[in-house]
Amino acid sequence: MATPEAAHVLRRTLLAGTAVAALGAGALAAQDAQAAFSLNRCQGASGVVGRGASFQNTLHSRFKTFFETSNGCNGSPTGPTYTSTGSGDGRAAMGAGGGDLSLRAGERLATVSFAAADEAPTPAQVKLMNDGPTANTADDGVVHTIPIATGASAFILHVPEGCSISAVTNKTNAADGAYNGATTGDRADNFTQRVRVTNRLIEAAFGGDSSAATWGQIVPSISGTPTGIPSGDQTNVGVASCANVPVRRIVRQDSSGTTYGWKAYLNLIAPSRRWTGDVYGATNTRWPAAGGSGVGTVVAAATGTDCTGTDRLCSPTARGGGALARLVASTDGSIGYVDLATARSNGFEVTPAASEAAKDYTYWSPLEVMSGSRAGSYAEPTVFATSHVAGGDKGAACATAPISAGPAASADPTLGDWSNAYAAGGDAYPACVVTYALAWDDNAPVYGNTADEEAKARTVKDYLSLIVSDAGQTFLLTSDYSALPTQTQTWARTGVDAINWNKSTTVVDPPRENPPVVNPPVVNPPVVNPPAPAPVSNSFSIPSSKTAPTLLTFTVQLPGAGALKATATTKVGKKNVNAGSATGSVRGAGRVTLRIKLSSAAKKALARAKSKKITVKVAFTYTPTGGTAKTVTKNVTVRAAKKPAKRKAAKR
Repeated sequence: MATPEAAHVLRRTLLAGTAVAALGAGALAAQDAQAAFSLNRCQGASGVVGRGASFQNTLHSRFKTFFETSNGCNGSPTGPTYTSTGSGDGRAAMGAGGGDLSLRAGERLATVSFAAADEAPTPAQVKLMNDGPTANTADDGVVHTIPIATGASAFILHVPEGCSISAVTNKTNAADGAYNGATTGDRADNFTQRVRVTNRLIEAAFGGDSSAATWGQIVPSISGTPTGIPSGDQTNVGVASCANVPVRRIVRQDSSGTTYGWKAYLNLIAPSRRWTGDVYGATNTRWPAAGGSGVGTVVAAATGTDCTGTDRLCSPTARGGGALARLVASTDGSIGYVDLATARSNGFEVTPAASEAAKDYTYWSPLEVMSGSRAGSYAEPTVFATSHVAGGDKGAACATAPISAGPAASADPTLGDWSNAYAAGGDAYPACVVTYALAWDDNAPVYGNTADEEAKARTVKDYLSLIVSDAGQTFLLTSDYSALPTQTQTWARTGVDAINWNKSTTVVDPPRENPPVVNPPVVNPPVVNPPAPAPVSNSFSIPSSKTAPTLLTFTVQLPGAGALKATATTKVGKKNVNAGSATGSVRGAGRVTLRIKLSSAAKKALARAKSKKITVKVAFTYTPTGGTAKTVTKNVTVRAAKKPAKRKAAKR
């Protein structure tokens, strides 16, 4: 059974499949109405190089081939070559400094024509890129941050080998293994069932907390004696029981956008740990030491590949998600995170087995939905709930993920600030990521006004045009990614359309001989009224919510200063009754935590409900300073507290 999102994607695929055939070479058309290129579409150069985010590695491998079909340029020129070294290197190649390229701030890697990142550059980094390596303005450029796809970060595990999950209750099964009741097909008789770990325990495990330090703590009722990996890691051999096997954290040691996306997910679970702040967010290479928040930080690059140290944290020496996936596969009792495409290509699908001894111990696991009516259920990172089995259909379940904290709407949002944007949270799979291409508005001042550079820039424009086209956004699904939200697609196309060549060139007519002297008539300049100020944004989102029998807690993402009010109601029979309210005010953009205490009427309704639960409708009204109010409603389910079991009287 497909999820609702799968049905949406199927419709897109059927329509776009026809569109791909019909578009042919026209998939890139209608892009150059005002172009300064002297080269037409598909007259660019072969051998173009892109560099950056490992999250995009499979994407560019697949799109290089797609570009070389009739949907792109039919093999002339060939598609770009992509080097996957991490988002930090992608930003550094464009002049942001940092990474492992040994480039000064402002210095650009001339062999790279476009870059990629899952963590967009900050305004300060964009300025370094644009200003270039010298104080001379002649080499100044303008970089576009162009969203090109969304995708899923997969939670990958290597369950301690030799251990049984037969007594574990929180695991997948055919009946209710996936979001919206879709069946996973996982069964005990073919050993395809997978452990599920709550969001709280995943965050605690990556946080190094003592409450999630062993497999018995994150997977209660795991049993047996660890045997280690046959002909491999034997670290856990001799540990008394599977429940006592340490949870080994495997993370990226480079400045990784995949890590940025994963920490955005962890931050929604426990904002107090400041996963995306100055403690662990800076360069994304620092992690909590064993013992949890406040104990200290560990720099991933210093830990090496041996996870047996005090902090139970290690990282691959090689860069990229593939190296992390391979280290998880070879480390018994480990956990990690990679993009879905990399997880699949490195064998983290489940293979049915005929016996306990032959079962699969390495796989990705579904994650707990954070908000909405399905909060607390589990969602797969894939469009189809059965796609975790070897040979399953591809596609990430992130096409409907909301992108929060992005730039305000403008003539070209790809020139805005995307550095705080994230796609985690929402009411479906919670660890989604938005990923970007970094491309120059005009390569001529950046790398020189030469025919060779113009040809490279032409290919970059044609290639990115294909990715953000309808045909390209549909093709993402077959590569284990997902399309951008509709509005973001429009913004992305605006950014790609702006890519041009030698825009500063002006055409000057030669002077005529003995030109007559003509005194121009005196013309009073027209009175031009200044444009009206742009309306203040009132767009806001509610990325997460939690419910308790007496308290509702919401995280609200606001675009700027203003007032926020929330009013809750619930139905008693046919009558709406007040369930509580809360107000707040903010001085600037950011997140606000709003808590609503349930009214006595709502508590009575909950106590009388036969189902032991009620639906509460919450209306959030945000009035930005100097702007107009906007109201968003959200329904949550409140469940009654479970009564403790009665103890039998002791016999005398």
